[in-house]
Amino acid sequence: MNIFFNKNKHWFSKDLLGFSLASFFNDFSHEMTTAILPIFVTTLVGASQAPAVLGLMSGISNAAASFMKLLSGWLSDRITRHKWLLVIGYGLTPLFSALIGTAHYAWQIIVYRTIGWIGRGLREPPRDAWLAAIAGKQHYGKAFGFQRAFDTLGALIGPLIVFFIINQVPLRTIFFVSIIPGIFSVLAIIFLITEQPKKDTYAYKPFFTQFKELPRSFIYFVVIRTIFTLANFDRTLLILRAQEMLTGGKSTAIIATSWAIGLYAFFNLVRAISEYTMGTLSDYGYRKWLLAFVGFGLFALLCAGLIFASSSVLIWLLLFMVAGISTATVTTLEKAYAADLLPDNLRGTGYGLLQATDGMGTLIGNVVFGFIWHSFAATYAFLYAGILSMIAMVLLLPAHSKLPKKRGLFYFISFVWRK
Repeated sequence: MNIFFNKNKHWFSKDLLGFSLASFFNDFSHEMTTAILPIFVTTLVGASQAPAVLGLMSGISNAAASFMKLLSGWLSDRITRHKWLLVIGYGLTPLFSALIGTAHYAWQIIVYRTIGWIGRGLREPPRDAWLAAIAGKQHYGKAFGFQRAFDTLGALIGPLIVFFIINQVPLRTIFFVSIIPGIFSVLAIIFLITEQPKKDTYAYKPFFTQFKELPRSFIYFVVIRTIFTLANFDRTLLILRAQEMLTGGKSTAIIATSWAIGLYAFFNLVRAISEYTMGTLSDYGYRKWLLAFVGFGLFALLCAGLIFASSSVLIWLLLFMVAGISTATVTTLEKAYAADLLPDNLRGTGYGLLQATDGMGTLIGNVVFGFIWHSFAATYAFLYAGILSMIAMVLLLPAHSKLPKKRGLFYFISFVWRK
């Protein structure tokens, strides 16, 4: 049995390919800049201030994107055409990520990053609602996993390119070059996505009224996801931790950064493989359990490992692998699980709320995380993150899911062995 493709029903489409390629090139673009942000910020503000600036930058940019996601999600359930939202959204991110290369002050980096992330907020709710509509209920995991895998492959290629050229060209040049794959992401939306206007129209409802109609089971999940988001620190801080530990007073900063970027590329390779794998497994009825134990629980173990991490490259390979699996599970299954809970006419609104609260949680979580790291020690920051992720895991276990299990645990284990 081929566990990754259902021969009876088609889940793959030209639209899915278009979304996947757009995600690939867009992440290729902005992850080139993400990989060098820690050292770039450090050169501007100094090593002691870098964690706080990175945390503030991530929090503010994600908060701004959150407000846009609320508006975009609500709007996507009210209009019949969505492609223009995607074109603008996919264009803003690479453009303003590249402009970071012109910055000479920390506030400029924060402004450019924030505008770029507003583009993400504009495009994500309508894109995810569109994906759920074309995939069908039995294939949410595969469709979201496939799109997320391409997204992460772009996030793998970007840092790899940086890894090989960081010693050859100035940091600012890398920012400018990053706009090239960003252009291809916009072209993928324009030429591969075929919009079919909605046949069903829904009566206009005020902004808050529409959100009040969301199912209680979905709201409960949003609360749990927000708790985990408070713990889910930005990956630039993971890179920074690796830089600090790998330097060890012996290597130069640029060599330690090269190692950290290489580990980040490895993280994205593991993540890409895990996103499609976990998405496919989740279609067999264990979406909630995978999200709870592999997503939230494994992240808590990662935090424990980061507390006791050493300068061993092998230890860091293991930590980045765990981070990749955990991140893949959360980013893929949260959207597939939300699709199980949301009705068709509120799917854009629901994704907007889910992603908006994710951004607000990221704002608070990263600021708090950066403050704890800067004011006390990295150990206490990772302890804070680990405790919250365990709380989220425990709360998710009794949550309701509309997707039934298929023949119990035996089926889940045995289907892998079928021919």
